[in-house]
Amino acid sequence: MLCMELIHHHFESLVSTNDWAKKELKVFPRDQLTLVTAAEQTRGRGQYGREWISPKGENLYASFCFFIDEHQQDPLSLTHVLAISLAQVLEAHAVVCQIKWPNDLLVNGKKIAGILCETEHLPPHFGVVIGVGVNINMREEELAKIGQPATSLSQETQKEWDIPQILEEIQTVFQKDLDHFLNEGFTPFLPTFRKLILPGFRNQHIL
Repeated sequence: MLCMELIHHHFESLVSTNDWAKKELKVFPRDQLTLVTAAEQTRGRGQYGREWISPKGENLYASFCFFIDEHQQDPLSLTHVLAISLAQVLEAHAVVCQIKWPNDLLVNGKKIAGILCETEHLPPHFGVVIGVGVNINMREEELAKIGQPATSLSQETQKEWDIPQILEEIQTVFQKDLDHFLNEGFTPFLPTFRKLILPGFRNQHIL
């Protein structure tokens, strides 16, 4: 099966990409992948409603939106599919990540990305919105404002990065991985996931 066609909506500023996507979800094409991005988020949020610091033009703020059959098993495994896709992209740039259960990516114990998956039942489908925030060119003084150890792609590589280039790489890998998941479930991803998950979280039921 071919990957779903992608439609991209970009904004200079949003409250959060997930919030905008959830409001518009009912009108998104059900047979396509919709990507929502913003140069900044004024009230970005992570797991449990925690604030996600989102300075303008420094990082990647994106939400992937699509529909799955309401009988599709374990839609929240899609959080881990996107985490694996993102880890593959960063590893291609010599930045090795680990997944901290359930939805953070760490480099050397510091957070570089977070993922937030939300669903809405729209029979006969579930609408899925998966938000991802990746620290790309975030400076040390901005990283210090985050309430936990954090890093960015530029801090790890000591160079500036083109955010649209990284987005395109993530989009390409995730489209392929999403198609794989929709056809075969999470089982094919388990070996990679076991390698990436932090040791203290390997007793989770998914493993």
